[in-house]
Amino acid sequence: MECPGCHQKIGVFSKTTNKFGKKACPGCGKALKFKVDLKKYTLIALPLIFIAQFVLAGIIKALAVGIVAGLAAWLSMKVIEA
Repeated sequence: MECPGCHQKIGVFSKTTNKFGKKACPGCGKALKFKVDLKKYTLIALPLIFIAQFVLAGIIKALAVGIVAGLAAWLSMKVIEA
């Protein structure tokens, strides 16, 4: 991910992304928000959920679909200015 103001890279596991409350860029100090990019989410999640529906069965299927949906949301995050 990259700050929209100063274009400094922000890591997924950095303090900025994992902090509760107001988040700010470590470089320029601008307030940031994190949002799910729906296009990227759809490209990641739908094929995996489709495969999980036909390969797995029962409670394991529900668990797998939940994990895939959450992981896809996390991977498709984007940074916007607050």
